Amino acid sequence: MKVPCFFLLLISVLSVNAQTVLDLKFSDDAAVDTVGGREVELINVVVMKAGETGYGDFDGRGAVVVPADPELTFPAQDLLWIELWVNPMKLGNSGTMVTKGTGGNYRFAAEADGTIVFVYYSQGTWRSLRSEEKLTLYEWQHVAVWFDSPMGEVRLYLNGRLVGKGSKYPPFQSKDDLPLVVGATAKSTGDGYVGISGGIGPVLVARGNPRDVSSDSEIGTQVFEVESPF
Repeated sequence: MKVPCFFLLLISVLSVNAQTVLDLKFSDDAAVDTVGGREVELINVVVMKAGETGYGDFDGRGAVVVPADPELTFPAQDLLWIELWVNPMKLGNSGTMVTKGTGGNYRFAAEADGTIVFVYYSQGTWRSLRSEEKLTLYEWQHVAVWFDSPMGEVRLYLNGRLVGKGSKYPPFQSKDDLPLVVGATAKSTGDGYVGISGGIGPVLVARGNPRDVSSDSEIGTQVFEVESPF
């Protein structure tokens, strides 16, 4: 059945009423899910500082593992927002910042060249969007991705500025019930994790558009303001 355009537009407008499904904060030697109350596991991650300035120090082998939960698996016609603070020290083979399971549901990462990328699996192949600007090493930066699956639109943001946009993306194809992992992805052998080297601050995952970003902005536009807590 063909969905009327006005209905898709209504879905996009309603997305501003976002539901936060994960709000991960670092403090007092722990990572805490302040929304879902899930038991979060720290693996080779050292928590630095406390309160609003707390963050996890990742060494390329560390990970924060959030248990599998249907709330973290986004079905086909859904709306995904991810945002976090990151301070990369080194970018190599895997700069994964957030991934759901094997990444088949979704993966948000920093590439070896410093660009940020959103990747997901749909209709038999991997889909991705890469930013037009790069992260800076040894500097705290805010990164975000917005995927409006019903409209087929993906947007990437760096410090609130639009740095990547694409359209006509097919819907999600959820394919796993594995944990959500911050800072790394599971090795194919199942023996440990490989991921980013550097700091990761608060991580937020939402169903909907919590910052009410517009889909009409051009690349380079400052879409929303951020202020570093670090």
